[in-house]
Amino acid sequence: MVRKTSARIRILEATERILERDGVLALTTNRVADESGVNISSLYRHFSNKVEILAELFSSMESERVEFFQRNPLQIGSEEEWDAWLSFAFSSMEDFRKARPALRELRAAVPIYPELRALD
Repeated sequence: MVRKTSARIRILEATERILERDGVLALTTNRVADESGVNISSLYRHFSNKVEILAELFSSMESERVEFFQRNPLQIGSEEEWDAWLSFAFSSMEDFRKARPALRELRAAVPIYPELRALD
């Protein structure tokens, strides 16, 4: 049996696509509803406003970042291992940012929406 993707997930994925393509200033709940294929009233059952959508997406990306570093713990016994781990950490963050370009737009939203500051 094929399970449909939940409306909440489709909303978050659509938000990320809009951020990547058009930026944070172009984001509206109507655009998210259209892009996700979710009725606007259904969108509002899941999220009160676009800031709540941005906050959940931001938290999700931060959780992914934290989980990555928890799976790859710091194990340093020498200066060379420290250098290797730092190089690994920076290249991993660069790879993450390339894979999730909406993160840059989410970070740009922090000064615009004060509600997001606590997440940054």
